Amino acid sequence: MKSLQVCALALAVGCSAVWAEEEPPQKRPIEPARMESDLPQWMIPGVSHVHYGLSGFVDSTSRSIDRFFGTDDSLFVDNQSYLRIRQETAVFENRTSNDLSVRFRLDLPTTRKRLRLLIENEADDLRDTATSQQRANRFLDRQLNGNNNSGLGLEQVGTGDGVSSWKNNLGVGVRVRSDIDPYIRVTSQRRAKFADDEWQAFSFNRVTYFDKRGLVGRTTLDLNHPFTKTESLRFVTQGEWTEERKATAFSQSAEINQVLDSRTGLRYAMIALGDTARQKNVFDYVAQVYWRRDIHQKFVFLDVVPEYHMPTEPNIDNYWALIFRIEVFFGKTFGANPDRRFASPSPF
Repeated sequence: MKSLQVCALALAVGCSAVWAEEEPPQKRPIEPARMESDLPQWMIPGVSHVHYGLSGFVDSTSRSIDRFFGTDDSLFVDNQSYLRIRQETAVFENRTSNDLSVRFRLDLPTTRKRLRLLIENEADDLRDTATSQQRANRFLDRQLNGNNNSGLGLEQVGTGDGVSSWKNNLGVGVRVRSDIDPYIRVTSQRRAKFADDEWQAFSFNRVTYFDKRGLVGRTTLDLNHPFTKTESLRFVTQGEWTEERKATAFSQSAEINQVLDSRTGLRYAMIALGDTARQKNVFDYVAQVYWRRDIHQKFVFLDVVPEYHMPTEPNIDNYWALIFRIEVFFGKTFGANPDRRFASPSPF
């Protein structure tokens, strides 16, 4: 009997040793996923550390201010505050230009019921568009803004969902630069699908009245036809009328957009630029190739944009331009969501 007990004990110890050597699959440590980055390995820890700290600062600061003016819900609601730093180098045939710009947006969504307090710079209708050329250059990339202008305002949470009905917003505030210019603005936007969901349309319309500059009206119509999940054809029309100039600047582009992989996009575009105040209403045609890559964790992006300009006005020859651009985004929104530069806009 004793020998049987000893054998059973030895067998149990032996089996335990075997089980200890081979852990169940679910208990094995999981290897970390490979970081999606094109940066040198030695740069990654420093870049990630700076981004984590600044993004946390942007988010916590906006929520703290929102809580001071609003409610404790500011700790949990979606906050779209962000900071963007951009360095751009444009190379032309006989010159080179460099531009460093900083854009911020402080979003305080719980400040008042159904109101958002916004503190931002470089908003589209806050910019100083002193020359038609500055306005036209903006249309080459719909997400670029020129000149630093800041604004402080209240934005009403819109009525309508923007799909089955128009989404309308009412905002008031002041434009702050060398002088203060109060404004009131109405924004209306909508997304729709038609032709058996083969075409998608996005319409954005805004009218702003400034106390000193007068009326500024802006409109965008974006028609998108997806061929596949990664390729689409787009037609984008933009226009802006200002009472100050009593003229309209406009652009029309035809684009083929491709998502090459989860981190890279490519656009081929033909763009017509116009201004009713110039000698010729359509003063430039641009052939553009736009390559954009997420080079680090969806918050550092590299753009390479070769362009060929074909001006229509006399005494201006055709010319090449090559643009290099680095963008870094700080904030919880950009740290978590992929870039949508080559997809249909989702404004809501």
